[in-house]
Amino acid sequence: MPRPRPSVLPGIDVLIERGQDELRGRALGVLAGSGAITADLLPTIAALQECRLHIVALFGPEHGLRGAAAAGEPVDSGRDRATRLPVYSLYGERQEPTEAMLEGIEALLIDLQDVGMRYYTYASTVRAVLHAAARRGLPVVLLDRPNPLNGLALEGPVAEPGFLSFVAASRVPARHGLTLGELARWMNEHEGIGAPLTVIPMQGWQRAHWFADTGLAWVPPSPNIPTAETCLAYAASCLIEGTSVSEGRGTTQPFQVLGAPWVDGEALARHLNALELPGVRFRPTWFCPTASKHAGRPCGGVQLHVEDRGVFAGVRTGLHLLATLRRDYPEQMAWTTDRSGTYHVDLLLGSDRPRLAIERGDDVDELVASWQPAIARFAEERRNYLLYDVPSARQAGAGSVLPQTEEPNARTAAIDTMRPLDILRLINEQDAGVPAAVARELPRIAAAVEQVIGAFRRGGRLIYVGAGSSGRLGVLDAAEIPPTYGTDPAQVVALLAGGAAAMARSVESAEDDEERGGQDIDALAVTERDVLVGIAASGSTPYVVGALRRGRARGAYAVALVSNAEGLVAQAADLVIAPQTGPEVITGSTRMKAGTAQKLILNMLSTTAMICTGHTYGNLMVDMRATNDKLRERMRRIVAMATGTGQEVAAEALAAASDEMKTAIVMLLAGVCAEEASRRLERASGVVRDAVRAGLVDRRA
Repeated sequence: MPRPRPSVLPGIDVLIERGQDELRGRALGVLAGSGAITADLLPTIAALQECRLHIVALFGPEHGLRGAAAAGEPVDSGRDRATRLPVYSLYGERQEPTEAMLEGIEALLIDLQDVGMRYYTYASTVRAVLHAAARRGLPVVLLDRPNPLNGLALEGPVAEPGFLSFVAASRVPARHGLTLGELARWMNEHEGIGAPLTVIPMQGWQRAHWFADTGLAWVPPSPNIPTAETCLAYAASCLIEGTSVSEGRGTTQPFQVLGAPWVDGEALARHLNALELPGVRFRPTWFCPTASKHAGRPCGGVQLHVEDRGVFAGVRTGLHLLATLRRDYPEQMAWTTDRSGTYHVDLLLGSDRPRLAIERGDDVDELVASWQPAIARFAEERRNYLLYDVPSARQAGAGSVLPQTEEPNARTAAIDTMRPLDILRLINEQDAGVPAAVARELPRIAAAVEQVIGAFRRGGRLIYVGAGSSGRLGVLDAAEIPPTYGTDPAQVVALLAGGAAAMARSVESAEDDEERGGQDIDALAVTERDVLVGIAASGSTPYVVGALRRGRARGAYAVALVSNAEGLVAQAADLVIAPQTGPEVITGSTRMKAGTAQKLILNMLSTTAMICTGHTYGNLMVDMRATNDKLRERMRRIVAMATGTGQEVAAEALAAASDEMKTAIVMLLAGVCAEEASRRLERASGVVRDAVRAGLVDRRA
């Protein structure tokens, strides 16, 4: 009875169904592993031969062409029993095809089932093949397969340059969320390898798919990854490879059990469960490995039970495993090294920082949080190499497209099942990437600031326009400028869809009124002297679109502050600032990561413009108004700090200057009366430093 057709077809099936015209008549070399099968379980090599393609040589990765060799065991070259073709090992004396191996080959095909973690060596083998192919100009066709751990979740440190190795081939996070085809594209293009690479995508695979969602049969790519579920545990317990503790090799549950003869399994399970790590529980267990570490010796330890894959954080869990073992067994738990003396765990993680942090007893979760900016940068950079739509590129009904901020966040899918401390840690991890997203927009923020400075100098205004959460942030920033810098309240203003009522409650219909946006701009009598900043996370708010279009028609300069750079708001602007903060912790709640980025950028715009138009002296606010006792005391303190005098002297100067801080500072620094200080400030356009310097120039003249 034939197998039911799965919902996902791997690259080999797609190649067979669409035809192989570009490969016919070419002498092919095929790199494959045991997981290289069609959807109906026919080995890829046999399927290619049934298509009458001309295969002249085979290549095998770690574990060999048929997946039987143990981890780390060199694999010899030889001849394949089934096909009688020569097999060249790329995990033995050579890890990259030699000129002799490639002699007579006109194209290379790759079909490997990866496990979704950077630790696994198949990516390194693909990278080596790409380098060899690039030197010869040899075409490479990679038949893509699912990432068993889905294509959304990212985790772990991005490998550092000094720690790249065969278990950390590329500068990607430990859990990179890429298929092997996408990772090959990343390495080939991002790293400048430049091989003639073609990836045959799967049919039907979505980024949110776990392997169990595909309908495909799992064939172990190596002896110690017997099931797709093992990949989850492997994400954590592979790090145990770098220690004297067994990671379960030589048992029927590799990577799911771990321990050593000197481990008290019940105590270890109790200590690990007390951490309340999301999605996983630890059961005390005892085992006796038949191979690898502690072979033939009874071991105490724990078994990892992943109860909720959606919230399970493998790398974080693995680090807690290491930290707990190191704390409980400081004498017995040792770090292992390779022949060069390099710590193996450093190579697995692509950094020595985790090991050193564990040695110091640092908080593991602080270490995990420190990686988030680099992960956020990678998430943005990898978009150019994705072959399968991220959720924002899929239609969301009625012909609309979900903006980035509306994408489902796989990392927080089960946040409602977590305890408060873990929720807070998760939110903090997500927020950690916001500054990096803002940093990537600094050139465009600077260009906007230049426009605002010009507007202020010609008597124009900075006008924020927004709706909902985004609009309220504009109102907040505008409201804070007059008391902070002593400006006219009309210099920085905000338009909020729905008016003042929308500050305290939702007025959702107001943001859909494009015409009203234009009318509010007309009511402000906007001119070419003004700068508008339209704030809209979605990038499509009609009220903001109408305001920017009308403002530009009246000659104003328009800036879009959005998360979706392709939306209508961006199209209505002269300049687009679009920080890519990714899916929100709570889907649709743009008051979180997107809102944090917006607030940072609004603060930057207004603060930098105030600094550059003379509202500070150094980093001191010098344009405050004495509206209460607290501000009077602050004014005295700042004048004293600016001039190096005491507060009594500062108070006297402020009294003589009618509480004008700048005048008082120029009086004390230049040694002039209040009237002269005022004249100098007027000539210097209110810039204290220039007013003081003018006195020096006068004396020199």
